[in-house]
Amino acid sequence: MKLLYAHDNKFYKFKNDYYSNGSFSKEVLLRYTNVFEKVKFVSRQIIVQDKPNKMTLATKENVEFIKIPDFHSLRNYYKKKKRKR
Repeated sequence: MKLLYAHDNKFYKFKNDYYSNGSFSKEVLLRYTNVFEKVKFVSRQIIVQDKPNKMTLATKENVEFIKIPDFHSLRNYYKKKKRKR
């Protein structure tokens, strides 16, 4: 069975690894991968140039991180898309 988990969390991506402020460490994600064969985590992401200090590694086998835009409301999201056009 697969799980799609959507959350308002921000993951920090450094190279191919994802880091969390502690809310979603590898240990926390292990709770889900013990039950589900595949976990897709939909959240905001920030790409960083240096490995984040004081953050926990969230990258885990069978967990895929899917990036969504960092917006505060749907209205603002559509305004941004309209401006880009």
